[in-house]
Amino acid sequence: MNDFINVLQLFSIGIEFLIVILGLHLGFSKKKCYGFGFALTFALYVFYDFVDLFGLPVSELVLKLAFFIATVSALFALICASNQERRCPAKAEPRAVAVRAPRKQGARKPAARKAKATRRR
Repeated sequence: MNDFINVLQLFSIGIEFLIVILGLHLGFSKKKCYGFGFALTFALYVFYDFVDLFGLPVSELVLKLAFFIATVSALFALICASNQERRCPAKAEPRAVAVRAPRKQGARKPAARKAKATRRR
């Protein structure tokens, strides 16, 4: 039974690592700031799980600090995801703004409005 739990935990670590990769992809190539939050959160989960699985000598303070940072990072990611228009400030690109040419004085209105006027008669 213990072997099954270890295999399950390794599988979970693999999924967490995949989430880190996908989060970084969202952050860098799609310019979504919540991708960085998810990547940091799950990278810390991978670290925590490796320490637990292999019994690495890491102090309790470091583990608790990592868990706190992961929690704050997850909150940051959720706040960013709730505002999907928000982009990562470090990678933001200027948005294109459509500019219309000014109309000349005395110029006629578009044909669509003229057609409506003739239908009313």
